[in-house]
Amino acid sequence: MSTDAVSVDKTKPRFKIAPRRVKSDDCLIYPDRQVSDAGEITSQGEGVAVHVGEWVEILPVQSMRELIAIGRIASQVNSDTEMVDRAGQSGEGLYLLCQALADRVTAWNWTGNTGQPLPQPYKRPEVLTALSNDELMHLVQAARGETPDERKKG
Repeated sequence: MSTDAVSVDKTKPRFKIAPRRVKSDDCLIYPDRQVSDAGEITSQGEGVAVHVGEWVEILPVQSMRELIAIGRIASQVNSDTEMVDRAGQSGEGLYLLCQALADRVTAWNWTGNTGQPLPQPYKRPEVLTALSNDELMHLVQAARGETPDERKKG
């Protein structure tokens, strides 16, 4: 064996397309958001930056499953069907989205509300379903390269 051999971590997957690291300083949660009975935001409230100094690593390739899930969610939000039907179908779409994102979010150093590290999300959609809706939407935007910090650069 060569003396310049590099130690390889066999537990970490190797990707053909490298994940990109995205800072999460601009991930805001809105604990005082007010929503009407019709589901419309009436007051956003003040955002709290919960992941300052933290990051996510995301594969920069979107799957068809993710596109379909986003389309399903969008169609339910814009639908005139009864609220019960919308909630059930949107929930399915959100779970499909979490499954798709769990294939793209390969690592992070996010912590929860108590400051303890969150479990790694790669291939674990249940980790993403435990996030707030604001955190999940931040991941969707980060996966698309559209976080507020990313837009400032572009």
